[in-house]
Amino acid sequence: MTILRFLSGKGKFFFLIIALGILNSALYSSILILINDNIRAEKEFTWLNGYEWAAFIVLLVVSFACRRYFQGTLITFANDMLFDFELSILQKIRFATYETFQKLGVQKVYTAIGDAKVLSQIPRFFVDSTNAMIVILCGLVYLCWTSPVTALITMLVTSVLVIYYFLRNRAIARDLNLLRDLENDYYRYLQDLLHGFKEIKMSMRRNENLFTRFLRKNRMGAKHLEISTSVRYMNNELFGSYSWYIILGVIVFLLPGIYPVNLAQTTTFVIVILYLMSPISMIMNAFPFLTRANISLERMENFEKEMNSYLGKSDGYGELMPEEAITSIRFENITYSYHDERLKRKFTLGPINLTIQRGETVFVVGENGSGKSTFMLLLAGLIQPEGGHIYVNECPVLPQNYPSYSDKLSAIFTDAYLFNEHYDDFNINAQAGPWREYLEMLRMTDVVRFDDETQRATSKLSKGQQKRLMMMYALMENKQVFLLDEWAAEQDPAFRAYFYRQLLPLLKSMGKTVVAVTHDDHYFEYADRVVTFHDGYIAKDVYARQSTLVATEG
Repeated sequence: MTILRFLSGKGKFFFLIIALGILNSALYSSILILINDNIRAEKEFTWLNGYEWAAFIVLLVVSFACRRYFQGTLITFANDMLFDFELSILQKIRFATYETFQKLGVQKVYTAIGDAKVLSQIPRFFVDSTNAMIVILCGLVYLCWTSPVTALITMLVTSVLVIYYFLRNRAIARDLNLLRDLENDYYRYLQDLLHGFKEIKMSMRRNENLFTRFLRKNRMGAKHLEISTSVRYMNNELFGSYSWYIILGVIVFLLPGIYPVNLAQTTTFVIVILYLMSPISMIMNAFPFLTRANISLERMENFEKEMNSYLGKSDGYGELMPEEAITSIRFENITYSYHDERLKRKFTLGPINLTIQRGETVFVVGENGSGKSTFMLLLAGLIQPEGGHIYVNECPVLPQNYPSYSDKLSAIFTDAYLFNEHYDDFNINAQAGPWREYLEMLRMTDVVRFDDETQRATSKLSKGQQKRLMMMYALMENKQVFLLDEWAAEQDPAFRAYFYRQLLPLLKSMGKTVVAVTHDDHYFEYADRVVTFHDGYIAKDVYARQSTLVATEG
């Protein structure tokens, strides 16, 4: 993808460029001619005699006003483009299915947003480059008007130097790509260090390998590449800076010996070259940004293709299901397959045939890797079955109904995330109402402190306490079906016993349907049913009393 393709379809921007070009052509040409004319011995614009200072001030004021307007418009345009792009990414992601989001990956989203910030600088780069080229063009036209042969020789020398600079800069682009790849790997290793710090401290070998073989090796490679790239850029910048002395030397020392040039013409050329130094330097210095922008454009194009491939064109919640109580959820010949990275094989769940009635408390048990978590994701509507159907109140859940179906359930998964902000608009009032009741029910009265203004928890919570807070949020949702994936695993023994013996019966009395993954077989008596998974299928589906007898006999 090129910069012009990236900006295609943005008519307002190109109108801005055209208008800026026309005004700048007139303004810069006038300023240049006015300055040069007033330092020459013979002045050509006799009608300005005595008023040159006024004309100069008017030109400066008009130029300042125009530049201020165009720069302000440019700032608005660039920020609109950046935030529109970010929101378009977030809009697609929020309507994506859980499966497609997992395929896309979190890191690519962060990288894409970083690339978007680079791309948001392209309009300013484009305008500044256009502005600089207009100044250069005006200066060259004036030089050609003054002395065509001298201008041709000057342009030839300048062109050779610029082309040489450009070719050297292109050779650095490959190293920038390698440096970008190293940065991506570095953030992965850094994430492992920061998020897995406890695990790192538990193994000296793991600690040493992470630092020596990954972090240090990555940083040393990046350091050498960064140094070599920066030195090459520095050489280019020095070459660009000293190129002006070469051009001035050609004008002052070489041209008079090749072609008859008078002092007035030489003075004009020196003044114009000094005038063009800044815009030409800006064009030459823009090459590094152009390289980075092209890399970001290429990566962004690949990201958009991948995002569209994974996320599709969904832009809504689909069709809403009827607003009615859930009396039953039935799985009919449900199957689902995925590649198990741990076992290095394809894992298939099902076919599953199961009915969950309103008000039931169902325990889901089985060995690790038996399919319990996949079953819970299917039950939650986060993934859709490859075969079979899910029925709610004996009505099939269609693909377009899944967001609405999930919205009818409350779920707390093993890796559940506690949000930093309160997004559900619950009335959290510790003095009265349901929140006070749930604080007492979950034994969190003396643990959780909330700021009434920000609605944020102000105390640090353990993992088990976080799960209790999530349970309070689930109760505030007032949904009928609760899905709990090993919710009690991180509770202390006393509260775990309280959960099974008192909290579950209390939820049942509130009319809640609870499906809980658990390994606590000595609490099976508090469930209505125990569903046992083994290698992707249901091995047993029995009442709690029967399962308790089996566990006791075993």
